[in-house]
Order: sequence, then structure tokens, then C-alpha cells
Amino acid sequence: MANTDLFTRIHANYQDFTKAEKKVADFVLSKPSEVLYMSITDLADACAVGDTSVFRFCRTLRLQGYQEFKMNLAQAINSEDLFPGSA
Repeated sequence: MANTDLFTRIHANYQDFTKAEKKVADFVLSKPSEVLYMSITDLADACAVGDTSVFRFCRTLRLQGYQEFKMNLAQAINSEDLFPGSA
């Protein structure tokens, strides 16, 4: 629904995240392609947080839930492919 990509939204909302949500944000920003294939439980385990923290992270980004987050992530990764830069 937003015109900005997911990575921009994560950076813009970073100061509003809880400590647990920041762990999720950091992991997503460092390994976005891996996250695309993770379940919510896999991502929570990788970040050492609970499933609820991952869900709250999605809601803080004004998304309905984890599936919408993953769709936005896939679009953001495709956009990044047009402008390669990070690892």
C-alpha cells in the first residue's frame, strides 16, 4: 500500500521499534534473501525473539502480518537488484 519500499520503511521506523523489533530489523536488513524463505518461527529463532515480536515488527511497519511482510520483502529485493550495492 505504501509507495516506498520495505527497506526505506524499516529505516524510517527504526527509532520506533522495541529492542526485540530492532533485532528483527537488523537481521532483515543484513540477510533479506534468507528471510524470504523463513517461517515466522524461523525468523524469530534466528533473532532470538518470540514469534509475537516478529508479528509486532510487521504491524509497526503498518502491514497486516507476516505474509504481507514477505510479499513486500520480495518486491524490495527485486528493486535492490536494479540498484546493486550491498552484499
